[in-house]
Amino acid sequence: IDYHELLSKTIEISNYLPEVRPEEQVLLNQEIVPAFALTRVIKNGQLITMGYCELNQRDSYWTSFVHLLLFKEAEITMINESCQGQLESGKIPTTLLPLIEREFDIDITAYFVLRIVRFVRYYYDESRDQTCRMALQWIVHARKAIDYLYSLLDKNNLPFARNFWADWKDVKGMNNRLYGPHFVLLTKAAIKEYKWLYFTLKNYCQDHSIDSNHFFPNTPFTEVDINADLLWNGNYYQDIMRDGSSDKRFHQDQLICELWNVCGENRFQSMLTCAEQNQNQFGLPETVPFYPDSFGYRIGDYHNGGIWPWLSFADAAARMSTGYFESGEKLLLDVCKADILLDNDLCSNEFLNGITGKSGGHRIQGWNACVILPFSLRSNNPRNNLAKLIKDMRK
Repeated sequence: IDYHELLSKTIEISNYLPEVRPEEQVLLNQEIVPAFALTRVIKNGQLITMGYCELNQRDSYWTSFVHLLLFKEAEITMINESCQGQLESGKIPTTLLPLIEREFDIDITAYFVLRIVRFVRYYYDESRDQTCRMALQWIVHARKAIDYLYSLLDKNNLPFARNFWADWKDVKGMNNRLYGPHFVLLTKAAIKEYKWLYFTLKNYCQDHSIDSNHFFPNTPFTEVDINADLLWNGNYYQDIMRDGSSDKRFHQDQLICELWNVCGENRFQSMLTCAEQNQNQFGLPETVPFYPDSFGYRIGDYHNGGIWPWLSFADAAARMSTGYFESGEKLLLDVCKADILLDNDLCSNEFLNGITGKSGGHRIQGWNACVILPFSLRSNNPRNNLAKLIKDMRK
């Protein structure tokens, strides 16, 4: 590639990024760098956008909002690769390329469904025919994934953790957790979004005289109501342990599920009040109060109350999309400044210490690129349709 082509591509990228204040440009730019740095095309032509060195549905979902805008064909490739890697059970392996299977994670398969529907929602108006015809190939896999998620439900209509691998808080200290707000609400979101895809494509087939029998199973889709009420304590959703108790800790990861409008306005407002009460100058520790050191990590570290940029950016987007604009903006900028500027490294980090704000974990984190969501929502010139996408996701 020559200089002029490189310059042209660089300018083209900037045309899709939201216009921000000059002093915030470095924050946006540095947080989305990993979306490019951690995307690879390997020797056999397979493409991955990584957590570290693999295609992980969880990390890749949040990383690839950038790809959704800029690299449409790459996003299609990764969805196709995910479909090809689906197990006979309907589960999506924990990671693909290479294959790593944790067997009982829950959120991975939910994110797979959400990713397919996200693509269809984003491109539906722009190229409806092409998008729907692609989606007809994907919905077979999405239905298998939904059926797999249904197989994980217990008598309470809740997915439950078989071990500590249930969602992104995949550390041994979570082994006693039965239900967690994030994977329960994310499952609810995946079912809701699949329902939209199912009827959208059914109507498309009918309108275009397409025989839908090849794309839809003989058994009609039945929506299952995920009973998240069992986790609600009056103020926020909480973990329920295997003995039926709860430690009443607040987990930030429940807030991001409101991007799909699965919490309800009154409950989200209550959850947000709790979140704002526990924020500090660097952001919101993901778990408060902290666990004791016996949890396996010191207080403020990693999954014991670390401040995670990706989670904070998704949370900020959820706040803005529900009308809590100032709250979302404060969280976005506090975390960006701490992440990029506090250690003078201009680097996108895995997490920040929940007490000191000091960066920790691995540097160059792909999923931090979801910062493009809140920056787009607050921009007077977003140069993309992410605000419309989020609005559609919330229907």
